[in-house]
Amino acid sequence: MDTFNPRRGPPSGMEQKFQPTVLSQKFGDGYQADATVGINYDLRPLTPAWTNLKLADAQYIEDFLSARKGTVQFIWKPYPDRPAGRYKCKDFTSKRKRGNFYDISAEFEQVG
Repeated sequence: MDTFNPRRGPPSGMEQKFQPTVLSQKFGDGYQADATVGINYDLRPLTPAWTNLKLADAQYIEDFLSARKGTVQFIWKPYPDRPAGRYKCKDFTSKRKRGNFYDISAEFEQVG
């Protein structure tokens, strides 16, 4: 499995969403039972964004993500104080700005 290792990490304001997989069942008396589903119920998607990238840095990110076609997992360590995780990227956007700088935003889906 390949490791995603851009020269520049995303800014510290990266968003991580908490959305556990929960199965709920409502009963006629108003009671509701909730349970987590599966062993990977707490996967946390990330939305990293890089700003003002030089062409070489932007090209590395675009090429790496494009080569996996949204289906191949990769390893990435988004935070220096947390362990690396496995992710897929099905959606990213690249924007060219003035002066040959680029902004890239992505949606990384954590996988088991």
